[in-house]
Amino acid sequence: MDEALWKNPGFIRVNTLMTGVWDGVFLLNFLSDRNRIHQPGFIGRIMQVLTYVVLMAGIIFTLRYPDYIMKKYTIAQSPGAG
Repeated sequence: MDEALWKNPGFIRVNTLMTGVWDGVFLLNFLSDRNRIHQPGFIGRIMQVLTYVVLMAGIIFTLRYPDYIMKKYTIAQSPGAG
């Protein structure tokens, strides 16, 4: 990766947001697993499924968000955009 990007404010902002999203994913998974341990049965199974849903949402966000930002700023900076 180009080291010049490391000081780019846009690059830092995007990666800070992605890090925050993953912090949230891990926090929600921790809380879900804790509830699953303390409430076995139907509620526990719902919490287990929720763990995977949150994880998949994080993966999808990570795969799509950088491309979304690139397209957004490419369109905004193109001639005639306004």
